[in-house]
Amino acid sequence: MIRSFVTDIYLVGEEIDPLEAVMGEDWGVLKIPATMRGPMLKYAMDMQAKVSRPRSGGGFLSTSVLSRRNQAMVKQIRGGGTNTLRGIRDQMNYLRKDGSVELERSDRYCGLVIDDEQEAEMMTSWEIADQGHGKLDKTAHFAVSFPKGTDQKAAYAAGRAFAEEMFASGKYGDTFDYFTAFHTDCDHPHMHVVVNRRGLEEGSWLKVSQRGHFDYDEMRFVQVRVAAEHGIALEATPRFARGVEERPYTDCEVQRARRQERAPKAREHNPVSALKAALASTIFVAQAHRDAGRIGEKMPDHAWLLKEAAQLVASGQELKALGPETRTVLRRTYVQQEKAYGKITPVEIVTAKEIREMDALIEEKRKNLTATLEKMDQAVSDLPEGIQRAQLERVNSEIKREAAGFMPDVEALKDYRRLKNEAAYQGVTRYDDFSSKVADQAREDVLDVLKDTGLNPDILLERYGGSEPVADPIAESWRARERAEVSAHLQERDGFDPAQAQEKADALLEDVHSRVQEIYSEARREIRLHEFEQNREWMLSNVSRGTVDDDFAPTMKRTLSPFKLRDLEKGNIDALQGLSKDPDMQTRLARRYLEAEVASAEGSRKELLEQALGNLGTGKLDTGLEREGDAQARDRSSEKKPPEKRRTRTDDGYGL
Repeated sequence: MIRSFVTDIYLVGEEIDPLEAVMGEDWGVLKIPATMRGPMLKYAMDMQAKVSRPRSGGGFLSTSVLSRRNQAMVKQIRGGGTNTLRGIRDQMNYLRKDGSVELERSDRYCGLVIDDEQEAEMMTSWEIADQGHGKLDKTAHFAVSFPKGTDQKAAYAAGRAFAEEMFASGKYGDTFDYFTAFHTDCDHPHMHVVVNRRGLEEGSWLKVSQRGHFDYDEMRFVQVRVAAEHGIALEATPRFARGVEERPYTDCEVQRARRQERAPKAREHNPVSALKAALASTIFVAQAHRDAGRIGEKMPDHAWLLKEAAQLVASGQELKALGPETRTVLRRTYVQQEKAYGKITPVEIVTAKEIREMDALIEEKRKNLTATLEKMDQAVSDLPEGIQRAQLERVNSEIKREAAGFMPDVEALKDYRRLKNEAAYQGVTRYDDFSSKVADQAREDVLDVLKDTGLNPDILLERYGGSEPVADPIAESWRARERAEVSAHLQERDGFDPAQAQEKADALLEDVHSRVQEIYSEARREIRLHEFEQNREWMLSNVSRGTVDDDFAPTMKRTLSPFKLRDLEKGNIDALQGLSKDPDMQTRLARRYLEAEVASAEGSRKELLEQALGNLGTGKLDTGLEREGDAQARDRSSEKKPPEKRRTRTDDGYGL
């Protein structure tokens, strides 16, 4: 079901903002109904911050997937709590396994074995009476499991250490009393921990919640740390980061499957859970690409492995841990850039030391970037109002928007992650004679709008001097300063008092910016149409003449919208109807583009492109009938060079 919501996540890594997957319209990665966009946007924002920040205990989620260790396993037993004396005694009898297992108190009580005397004392201190009061359980029951084959002594010690760290250390809110039972009656040794939910210090109640001190992610991180201290190598990566798309088994299903002697079945996704699973994978893939970019210069081979692991997740493959018998025969898969695509067996491909080095490098980049941004803010604030300040503020905005994608967990960058006004101070870029001509005309039209407004035309034109809109904090700062400028002008010219002048200034600025944005929007549309026709003529000519040109694929990417480009990369030639109405020419264009992309692609993306190429069929594509319009385009552009490369496209969500 998830795949029906996701269109080629592998593109997301470098080309699509995960938030656009929610808020985008016709080209959004996820097809989300309008009524769900608000909750899904919040989920995306929270997930981005969670995926990008350093995890509890150190390290980053993106690099951790390369370790391929066994996963930490902590769960709360549903229905495992009780509020009556009989209930807790029945639970203790079950955990004792007919007397073969000892129950041990917390380290607060020196781990004493619970006999009749200890049991009575514990019931009194836990305030568990013969009859429970209310429906609220006074205890909670957790199980901490370890991989098959784990040394039992190490598992026991790690299980006890987990209980003490998680519940009695006070690091996660209140301190709580507990007792434990260590079971080895199945393949996976595991520690049962029964906790008194009433805190000892503050009297608060223990509750497992994503918004509280106790959540499953934190518990798994703690298990990883304490297990490592006892020689057990574990990892705590969420399901979506390992390519696990199915929902987890319920306790009831596991028990039912055990009774029926069959494998448990995962619950089917509903639309909401499918969207969340797909979105989580999308965001993880995007962050992995960003982190790979941060380490690429110093650790290129490791950066490639990080990207490849993300591609495997994006293509629906699950990253699994490998057993000790496999680890002994593994070798690194990259030698002089010759790689075993899609067949990584990463245990021992990346060592724990190398992962720590990758994490340290990413953290260093984060700190350096934060320090640079602080210096830039100070430098800009020291400048007087003018053209130079406007230029640097725009540059600052663009850098912070990029940084917000890399570090969405940083509070200071939160307002740079999305734009409230998608056209705020967005102008046009000059990159050839035609765009310069259009930009000059737009400039003259804007100057007419600014006459007698009190605004400095040179400064406002500079603020509209980029092809991208600025982030909200910059736009709000500029608008506030313009408001003060216009208000002062109105007070001096018309004699308004300050309150009247500010009210008039707000109305005037609203009108000015509305008209200026309309001027630049029309200019961008005119440039896009001109560029599209140039690209169309050149690509048709290129294919008709049988010319092989390295600029063909980049030109196609500049011409098609992301939505159409994804369709093309699935082998759907309908995406090219805007370039040619002739199906044969569409196929030839598609084949030329896909062949060029296959030649430069890597890993799972290469496999998907090869599959799309195969979907085009095996008919001869070098010849065929041309429609009159295509033949005319070929004749007009037979001697043309490829259209001049330009800045990154900004099509306001439009395009072919």
